[in-house]
Amino acid sequence: MVLVLVALSSHLISYSQQRNNDRDSCINLKEIFITSECKFDTSLRNEALSSSSFDIKNIENNGSKGIKDIALNTPNLFIPDYGSKTTSSIYVRGIGSRIDNPIIGYYMDNIPILNKSNFDFEFWDIKNIDIIRGAQSTLYGLNTLGGIINITSLSPMNYQGKRVEFETGNGGLFRTKTSVYYKKSDKLAFSIGMYYGSLSGFFTNTYTNKKADWSRDFGTRIKIQYRFNKNWTLYNNTIFSSLNQGGYAYSEYNIEKKQAFSISYNDKCGYDRKSLINGTKINYRNNKINLLSISSIQILDDKMLLDNDFSQKALFTLNQTQREIGLSQEFILKPISSNKNFDWIIGSYSFSRHLDLQSPVRFREDGVNEIILYNINNGLHHSFPYDNILFREKEFDANSSFIYPRYGTALYCQGSYKYKNLKLIGGLRMDYENILLDYKNDIRINYLFTLTMDEYKPLNTILRGKESQETLELLPKIALVYDINDDVNIYATISKGYKSGGYNTQIFSDILSNKMREDMLRDLGITLENSQQKYSIDEIIKYRPEYIWNYEMGSHFDLLNNKLRGNIALFYMDCINQQLTIFPDDKSMGRMMTNAGRSKSMGVETSIRANIDNLSLNLSYGFIHARFIEYKNGQENYSNKKLPYSPSNTISIGAYYFLILSSHYIDDINFGISYSGAGKIYFDEANSVSQEYYSLIDANINLHRDRFNLRLWARNITNTDYNTFYFMSLGKSYVQKGRPIQFGLTLIFNT
Repeated sequence: MVLVLVALSSHLISYSQQRNNDRDSCINLKEIFITSECKFDTSLRNEALSSSSFDIKNIENNGSKGIKDIALNTPNLFIPDYGSKTTSSIYVRGIGSRIDNPIIGYYMDNIPILNKSNFDFEFWDIKNIDIIRGAQSTLYGLNTLGGIINITSLSPMNYQGKRVEFETGNGGLFRTKTSVYYKKSDKLAFSIGMYYGSLSGFFTNTYTNKKADWSRDFGTRIKIQYRFNKNWTLYNNTIFSSLNQGGYAYSEYNIEKKQAFSISYNDKCGYDRKSLINGTKINYRNNKINLLSISSIQILDDKMLLDNDFSQKALFTLNQTQREIGLSQEFILKPISSNKNFDWIIGSYSFSRHLDLQSPVRFREDGVNEIILYNINNGLHHSFPYDNILFREKEFDANSSFIYPRYGTALYCQGSYKYKNLKLIGGLRMDYENILLDYKNDIRINYLFTLTMDEYKPLNTILRGKESQETLELLPKIALVYDINDDVNIYATISKGYKSGGYNTQIFSDILSNKMREDMLRDLGITLENSQQKYSIDEIIKYRPEYIWNYEMGSHFDLLNNKLRGNIALFYMDCINQQLTIFPDDKSMGRMMTNAGRSKSMGVETSIRANIDNLSLNLSYGFIHARFIEYKNGQENYSNKKLPYSPSNTISIGAYYFLILSSHYIDDINFGISYSGAGKIYFDEANSVSQEYYSLIDANINLHRDRFNLRLWARNITNTDYNTFYFMSLGKSYVQKGRPIQFGLTLIFNT
């Protein structure tokens, strides 16, 4: 498919081009935002939901390069920047997840991104971004209990020309992007673009004296839009990206002194990702109905290398590879009618994901001696104080191989009826999902017991099995919208959200090493008091689905002839079986997902935008009170503790001044300064480790002349020191720092 599209693009570029005076108005887009035309036909301010929207002007003036930048300006949305780009931990209204299934649906040009390892990608030529908070599972299905993010790129049917961008900055930053948008006729339009970026990094690994967080990435996007006739239209979008980065700038942390030591680890860390996403939308439209078919194929091939102890010792490493093929198909039917009082939408959605996961843990020499043999011999010495178990191998692998497919299907409908100023909305979705796991794990070593053996004896520890789980869920929604007048409305909504269950693949190295210890002692005919596993495999590898009931009321307002507009919402979320990422104990090598009994989150969020002559002011604020109602992990009771990883407060304030000049050199100047803050953030269920509220200040100056735009920018200009992430490994604490001050310039050329 990609070769065909490239060939077609090369052929079409050969046509001579006329400058089109009807370019996409989104370059100077008025602040009216509409999300995916597939699900909503009106402005988001007319819907019973809380949302934030950003157009191309907001995105480029603020220098937003990815979803983590956008989150800084969105109330109650928190996406910490740590680890690597496979790390897309998203928290909405206090609820979220570090691993496995996301809490929010992610769409790119109407294509649902199936694997959250693809969430963090480079923004370029983005027309608008809509972020909807609160459970959207009735229309969007599983893993949207926190909301959806919908990203729309420029359309070659509406915008024609060339766009070229260069960017450089400290930390060895360099980016270049170029794209061509061409409309051959009213029937056929296409675009092709590509980008390249590199970063030397900001954090030094003192062991290697090299930057830990370097990166290089490349991508291309090809769009084709073809109108067969007045009824049939085809849209095809192909996105390919390749990423190679270091990342994982983790350093040991002293909790009492709140002091982070230098980054210093000996084994390689990094993340490589290759991703291909092809989406096709076919639209049939007549004077009665609008029928949409949206299909996609998504291929992910990535590799993660980790020095899992993040120390100078040779303890253990992880070499994880994912190869996934995902398919999705959605059909949507909506009416086209002059009857504005009644509206409806029905649809079906199916998906299939086949994941081949390999995640061998290699026990290095220090790890074999200090973790494996120490634990074995420490228990053995209670009965045999002068004898030891020895291994022939200085290093060995705990091999883990998983076939992890999941598939599902759903039917949904939603209708609305409007009587005078009141609109009633109701919907229901039936969602079925089946999850399978086929695992094969083994350790092969040669061991010797000094009391009874003269030669090493082979020991093969094998762990194999198959698991499955399936769910059938009904996901209802009911809402009211009341228009006080043309400029102000109020709404109330109740909706149910649902997030998939699954299996813990990252804990198998612990399970396997414990089983090896048991097999060895059993082979010797030795039984110790503490020789049995602390947990059963069936109990620990499976986690259940998570559910949320979202209760919300709010208002949208547009006052003073569009000079003041915004929204405010109050919400209460009742979460059942909340999924949490934990370590089984302080000495664990792996992490796992578990379910808390019950938790709740309540709060308020608001976004306000004011335009006064040439001055634009933006404010967003979110407050969350989120805590466990019931959560006992078998050792501790965390009931009434605050939920970890999500800030209690998120705030963003921006001021932008636009000045028109009568100059031969500059047409206009845009000055911008913004403030964002987040905190307090707890990093564990016991609320013993936290990051206090911190503040970031950014500034930029945009100089515009004809087709050129030069942007001078700086981020975190106060060089605020803060922690973005905290975790424990082998009983030690680690953190990653937020990025220091960044500055640079961006040049954009449009024809």
